[in-house]
Amino acid sequence: MSIESVTQSYMTLSLEEIIVMMKNHQFELRDSYAKRVKQLKEYFMDNEKTNHIYIPPIVVNTMDDPSKSKTLRKYQVIDGSQRLEAIRLLHQTIMNKTDSHDDREMEEAYKQLKSFKESSLAFQVFHGLTEKSRDQLFVDFNTKGKKVALSKLIAYDSRTEINQITNLVLLQNESLKRAGVETEKRALIKPPNRNLLSLSQLRLIVTVFLIGELKMDVPEKITRKKSREDHVDIINTWFQCLFQLQPPETIGDYEVTMLASHTVQLALAYYAIKGTKNLSVNEQKKTVVQRMDKLKAVNWDYSNKKWREFKGRRKGKKGYFYLEHERANVIKLVDWFESVRG
Repeated sequence: MSIESVTQSYMTLSLEEIIVMMKNHQFELRDSYAKRVKQLKEYFMDNEKTNHIYIPPIVVNTMDDPSKSKTLRKYQVIDGSQRLEAIRLLHQTIMNKTDSHDDREMEEAYKQLKSFKESSLAFQVFHGLTEKSRDQLFVDFNTKGKKVALSKLIAYDSRTEINQITNLVLLQNESLKRAGVETEKRALIKPPNRNLLSLSQLRLIVTVFLIGELKMDVPEKITRKKSREDHVDIINTWFQCLFQLQPPETIGDYEVTMLASHTVQLALAYYAIKGTKNLSVNEQKKTVVQRMDKLKAVNWDYSNKKWREFKGRRKGKKGYFYLEHERANVIKLVDWFESVRG
C-alpha cells in the first residue's frame, strides 16, 4: 500500500478530550521511555506559565469510519506516544495537587485544569494504513528526521502571530532545515547537539525581527506593522546572509564556529534589524544585507580568543567556553559588531 495514496486529514483535540480518550484506551501507544516521558512532563510544567511550550502534531492512523466522531474513534499512534504519555502524567500530577492541603497549590492546580480545557493539540491522521506501513512511517519519523508538514501545522497553531511566522520561516527556508531546528527541546546542549537552534530559540529571533527590539523572552502578544509575508521575507534574507558566514551543514557545530551559540545568533539578529522598524520592506532587507556583509571579516572560529572578552564560563569535562545568555552580554556583542561595521 502506498502511503501517498492513503487519505489524510488533520484535527485538533483539547487536552481534556485527549485525557478522556486515553482513559478509554482509544490511543494504541508505542513503547515509551520513562525517562523521556518524565523530561517532557517537566518541560511542560516549567514552560506552561510563560507559554513557551511547543508540541509538534501527533501522527496517528485510524481504521474507523470517517463519519464516526473524532472523539469516538480508536487511533494507532505512529509518532508522539511519549508526548501523549507526558500529557497524561502531567494531568495526573495536577489532579493529585487538587487534594493538596496548601490552598495556593490547590488553586494553581485548578487553574491548570482549566488550561487543559482551553488548550488543544494538532493531529495528523492517516486513514487505513496497514501495520507494516505504520511501522515504516515510525522509522522514517524517528531516523530520517521527517516531521509532519509544517504547512498543515500553521492552520492549527494560530495561538500567536509569532508561532505562525516561525512556522512559515521554517517551512520555506531549506537552508535552515539543513542547518537543523530542534523541535522538542527548548535549549540545545552544545557541542553534542549540532542543530543550529531549537524552535523556541527560533521564535525568539523571529520576535526580534517582528518588533525591531532586543527581547530575551517571547512576549505573549505582539502587533506587527508589516504583512506576515513581508516579515518572513526579511527574516529569510537574514538567514541567507547568516549562512554566507558559515554553511548550513556546519553552522550548528560549536567546535567549529561560535555562530552555533544562541547568544551570538540573537546578537546578530538585533544587530541586523536595530533601528530599522520604520523603514520599508526593501529598505530593511537592503540594510540587513549591508550590515551582515560587513561581518564577513570576523573570525567566527570557536578558537578565536576575542570571544573570551565577553562574559562566559567554562563547562563540562572538556571545559568548553559558553557565553552567558543575558541582555548585557548580547548588547556588548552588538556594540562589537557595530564597531567592526564602522
